[in-house]
Amino acid sequence: MYYKLAHIGFYVFTPVGKWLSVIFLLLNFLMPLIATWAGDMLGMFFQQLSDEIRGFFLKFLPGWMQ
Repeated sequence: MYYKLAHIGFYVFTPVGKWLSVIFLLLNFLMPLIATWAGDMLGMFFQQLSDEIRGFFLKFLPGWMQ
């Protein structure tokens, strides 16, 4: 009985653990890249937003102040 259960556990949990460790290692290597990319996207978004807001308010200034 115990022998059969050990075999079942080995064949079930070994692939699951292997794939969990692969996913964990991949995320460890990829998270800095993902975080950097997301930070760049946020930075570009807020830069564009501030440019749009600035352009909106510049419409109300006289030409010599722009």
